[in-house]
Order: sequence, then C-alpha cells, then structure tokens
Amino acid sequence: MKPLPDRLLTELTAERTLALRDKLAIMPSVAFQAVLHKFCLDVFSRHSSYGTAMEVSVRSVGFPVQAQGLKDTPAAKAIDARHKTWEERLPKDKDDLWDWLTG
Repeated sequence: MKPLPDRLLTELTAERTLALRDKLAIMPSVAFQAVLHKFCLDVFSRHSSYGTAMEVSVRSVGFPVQAQGLKDTPAAKAIDARHKTWEERLPKDKDDLWDWLTG
C-alpha cells in the first residue's frame, strides 16, 4: 500500500480533532476524565504520556530552591505521604488507568 499524502493526513487529523473537541464539549464528565487521565500520567506514571490526545500538562509541584528543613515540615510530609499513597493505588499500566478512573 502507498502511504497517504501529507495533505490528506493533515485534513483527516484536523477533522478527527474537531470531532473529539465537539464530543468533549457536550460531555463535560468525559472531558474531565480525559484531563484527569493525562494529569495522572504526568504526575504518577513513570512511563511517557506520549501519544495521548490531550495537550495539557502538570508542572512540577516541588520547590527548586527551598529553605533548609522545609521538606521536613508537617505539611510537606503529609503531601509526600499522600502522593505516595495515590501512586500505590493507581494501576502501574497506563492502559489500565482509564478503567480504574471510570470505576
């Protein structure tokens, strides 16, 4: 088979993107789940989230420069413990994350 022409691929991709945007606009619960899925991949997954349809991302929540002892405060320890708990609860395989979030 011959590969599809670049122009046709561009048009098909644009049409698919518009259809996806339209569906997400009329189904906010699905839109929320799609964003949550991408955020979970960004925050908790050790795998790349390359190939996902969402172009949203989470920035690092850590402090690049912090006062000495800040990581030992009760709030920092609570956040770290909560993050570890969520990381353990989420499925390790990114393909299983959709079903887990839906459940």
